[in-house]
Amino acid sequence: MQQGFRKIRSVHTTDIHMRDPFVYACKKENKYYLFGTTFADGCGDQEPMFEVYIGENLKEWKGPYVAFQPPQGFWGIRHYWAPEVFEINNNYYMFATFKGGIGEHRGTGILVANHPGGTL
Repeated sequence: MQQGFRKIRSVHTTDIHMRDPFVYACKKENKYYLFGTTFADGCGDQEPMFEVYIGENLKEWKGPYVAFQPPQGFWGIRHYWAPEVFEINNNYYMFATFKGGIGEHRGTGILVANHPGGTL
């Protein structure tokens, strides 16, 4: 798992600030992955991204880790909202909302990874 610009730490559910929370229960690992809207438009000099917390129960978590950081030239440049993750044929698909540049519409993107918390 990749560390972003924030320090990874152990936290309680009540200490996590996010909108649009989504929990993926990974039966293979017996863990939960908590995704949500945290930095929809970035933070300071940081570009928008999706973060993930990992836990073995629904109260104590470790994170945040980077679940998706856009590569250079990615079409979505702001409004990173409401990620949801699903497993299909041993791949993990994140469905999320992105917005292009000024005057462009929002759209849903489908991202694929080889791990529930993002590409390893």
